[in-house]
Amino acid sequence: MVPGSNPGGPTNPTLKGMLGNYLKLQDFAFSEVRRN
Repeated sequence: MVPGSNPGGPTNPTLKGMLGNYLKLQDFAFSEVRRN
C-alpha cells in the first residue's frame, strides 16, 4: 500500500460489487416469490 494513496480505494469496488450482487440476489428472490 502506497502511503498517501486513497485509503479504501481498492476496497470500494469490492464492496460495491458485493452490494450489487446482494441486491441482485434480493431482486431475483423477490421476483421468484412474486411469480409463485
